[in-house]
Amino acid sequence: MQTSKIRKYSTDIHTVKFGNEIRFDTTLGIPGKREDIRFMFGNPKPNEVTALRFNLSFFVMNNPKSEEMCVGRGDAHVNVAYDGEQLYFEPDIPDKPMLWEVASSYMLLRNGQRDNLGQDKLKHLLGSGPRTIWGQDGKGNKYAIIVEGRKWNQKGLNANEQYELVRQMGLKDAITADGGGSSVAFTYDTQIGKVWDGRYHGRIMVGYGKYTLNQLPNLKKGKKGVYVNLMQRLLGITADGSYGGQTKNAVTAYQKANKLLVDGKCGPQTWKALTRGVIW
Repeated sequence: MQTSKIRKYSTDIHTVKFGNEIRFDTTLGIPGKREDIRFMFGNPKPNEVTALRFNLSFFVMNNPKSEEMCVGRGDAHVNVAYDGEQLYFEPDIPDKPMLWEVASSYMLLRNGQRDNLGQDKLKHLLGSGPRTIWGQDGKGNKYAIIVEGRKWNQKGLNANEQYELVRQMGLKDAITADGGGSSVAFTYDTQIGKVWDGRYHGRIMVGYGKYTLNQLPNLKKGKKGVYVNLMQRLLGITADGSYGGQTKNAVTAYQKANKLLVDGKCGPQTWKALTRGVIW
């Protein structure tokens, strides 16, 4: 997974590029509840950690239980499906099993050519502003692109500029997702871009990466994030990504049961015991 930043059209543009090292997925988090994207971890396997998250869906603002809208085909929002290898875009979604299908926004590129599907119905989203763009190139790489905006030195991109950007980047297919104050990406626990205004999210895109023992940080009470979520999953407790009192008690109990140093912290020896049989 590679991250980069460029300045174009008087705007900061952040790109996350990844290939098969990331298992690409989507999640609603807790159904019927919009959540803080920092604490949405999806469904990683025991040998995986949540490595990537970025915003996706539109939702009904005045309905706190609304997490996504326009999920059917043939409406204003273009659907995207994934078979584990490549993305397919409505109406060119083949009749075969897919891992998932989600609603996004309007097309920018299809098979290397400009495509405006959905733009006539979403004209209020064609002007300059913060945007999230995602897509793929012809080599199997996927891209999440966060466009900043709404600041004196951050103009944002309009639809034409988005098209020029992804064309120049060499993408084969590209589509716009939800934008505005929702636009954000996280690689592990590092925020990419400064657009996100702290509002909760509905459906997001998520990627999982395998980890090594040397990669795992020392954790103690007060820590938050994807590695706390991993530790909690391996302990078999509620995995909310927050190292509070109950998590510390679980770590202490595990250390006692496994004859480890009992300090309520997750260091190298505790990680080694937790991951035994999981990553080697």
